[in-house]
Amino acid sequence: MFCNIILFNQALKPLSVSKGFDIQGVYSLYLVPNTAIFPSIAERISFTQAMKKKLLAYPQIISVSHSNDPLQASRNGLSEYVSVTSDISVNSNLKGVDHNYFQLLGITILKGDGFSAIDIQNNNQSVIDKNAKNFNMVVVVNENFAKKLDENMDVIGKFIRKGESDTFRIIGIVNDHILPPAHVSQPTIYTVSSEAGFDYIIKYKNENILSRKQIVSLVQEESSLYSPYIYASVEKEYKMKIFREKLTTIITSILCILVLFLAAVGLYGILSFSINSRRLELGIRMAIGAKKRNLIIMVFKNNFPSILWGFVGSLILASIFFFVFKDNIAGYLNLSVIPVLVLTVLILLTVSVFSCYIPLRKYINQPVIKSLKGS
Repeated sequence: MFCNIILFNQALKPLSVSKGFDIQGVYSLYLVPNTAIFPSIAERISFTQAMKKKLLAYPQIISVSHSNDPLQASRNGLSEYVSVTSDISVNSNLKGVDHNYFQLLGITILKGDGFSAIDIQNNNQSVIDKNAKNFNMVVVVNENFAKKLDENMDVIGKFIRKGESDTFRIIGIVNDHILPPAHVSQPTIYTVSSEAGFDYIIKYKNENILSRKQIVSLVQEESSLYSPYIYASVEKEYKMKIFREKLTTIITSILCILVLFLAAVGLYGILSFSINSRRLELGIRMAIGAKKRNLIIMVFKNNFPSILWGFVGSLILASIFFFVFKDNIAGYLNLSVIPVLVLTVLILLTVSVFSCYIPLRKYINQPVIKSLKGS
């Protein structure tokens, strides 16, 4: 019972917390080149701009962002970023997004500013002309990153660096978002992405979703150099990623109900037999003036040692189980399991009380003569 409640609680947490972004009606699109010769950066930027216009021409499409899948934290994993002024280091994800990304996903800018179309244009120019001034050194960070850098999140305008060459200026802070399977917020830096990539996020306003065939046709109309590789609902992808947690909550709920039912049936059977064998004693006590309250207390006192020994035995078995499998279950045991333990004890005590009272109720509520009948 205790283990089932812990597993249920662990699985329910990620399902009950806010994701921090809205993915309803959001689709991710990833294109791949069809040719061995990679198109130039300028050609890719031109193609991206034309694709955005074509997609936004559809009335059911609200917005298009040239950014990768929102459920992907970072393509390169965690990297170390260091504050230029305080030398505080933070391991963070790095995610390239455009100026439509935060609005499309309903991510709130808490402080400062987000990116603008000018930032995208400047970044396009900087990746085309390697000798041009690098304009893409502004970044937006999430709450988690900002708090690690400064407890009061006073980081707007501050500089961070990656390695010895790349220095970024923080211009904004956005709310955290929770990604499966970790289901915890991680430090994240959002940088300006150029339009030379192949990732798109599409936001639909109704259920009239473009099919994969329509997307393929739309891409081919613009250029035969590209083909859609991934076109999928982000919402469905998210549901698939939390399927394990949903399944765990269902299974543990069923097991909890089953354990309670079997415990109640077992206790009721034993206590019912015990009380039934004392029918004559109960009848005599009631005949000489014993009150119902006194009989209930007497039966509870008589059965309490057995129930107590049951708890002690369960505690001993649980302790043995812990020492044998402590490496596997250590992550589940912390201060948060104390309320679960208390809840488990209360539930089992309640079941025990009802298992004592229900068979007793039959005899204390009927006429005394029926209890004495056949004596």
